[in-house]
Amino acid sequence: MDSEPTEETTPGSGLPQARPREDLVTIRVPRAVLHGVLGLVLGLLVGAGGGFAIGRGTAPDDGADGTAPPAAASAPATAPVAPTQPETSAPPAVVPDVSVEGRPSQGDADAPVTVVEFTDYQCPYCGAFARDTEEALLKAYDGQVRFVVRHFPITGIHPDAQKAAEAAECAFDQDRFWEYHEALFAHQDALDEASLRAYAKEVGLDGRTFGQCLSSGEKAGVVAADQADGQRYGVSATPTFFINGQRFVGAKPIDEFKQVIDGLLADD
Repeated sequence: MDSEPTEETTPGSGLPQARPREDLVTIRVPRAVLHGVLGLVLGLLVGAGGGFAIGRGTAPDDGADGTAPPAAASAPATAPVAPTQPETSAPPAVVPDVSVEGRPSQGDADAPVTVVEFTDYQCPYCGAFARDTEEALLKAYDGQVRFVVRHFPITGIHPDAQKAAEAAECAFDQDRFWEYHEALFAHQDALDEASLRAYAKEVGLDGRTFGQCLSSGEKAGVVAADQADGQRYGVSATPTFFINGQRFVGAKPIDEFKQVIDGLLADD
């Protein structure tokens, strides 16, 4: 079979000259592969040329007049960031302005230590404090501690606490608050309106006056004012105490109350 000619440069002439195929090793490249390689090279050249053209097109405006270059394309909008819930700050450890004006109290009004309790008559821990600690604390610090009650009914879990607090205020009008307060905590499992009226009779209240006070709802505003103050002071659970303004939460053993009170008396 005759060999195909190839081109080479003849020394001295500079012209290509055909020579027999026997002098060379021939590698046959399929046309499809050759076309593919040529297409790849051509694509790279076109891509490089296009990129350069874009660069050259933007170059004249790139800070030429001292201004920032215009954006080639608007950046895609990002999804809005959802606002985070602000962290709730911890309630203050000391609240110096806890009001006691016009509130039921026991002990010397001029005592060096004032204990203010925010209470809920249906709260079992408030009941435990009333039965186990309250009286003992007043006896231990006779003349040195004034004890004040304010209302904080948590009606979401204690549906009878609101009306019980109103009833206690009705008893306060007849100077029988503490007797009625004790009766409520002695019967925490029965604080419906009929029972509240029965306890009024037990402690010697005028039943008609008490009944009118309770049914009218006239003391709801007093209870709401206590609760609003409690929220302002950071109260979120019952019982919460303020001992000369120092926050003290829970029906803790009397020794823990004494530790705080003794420290305050020592500093007085």
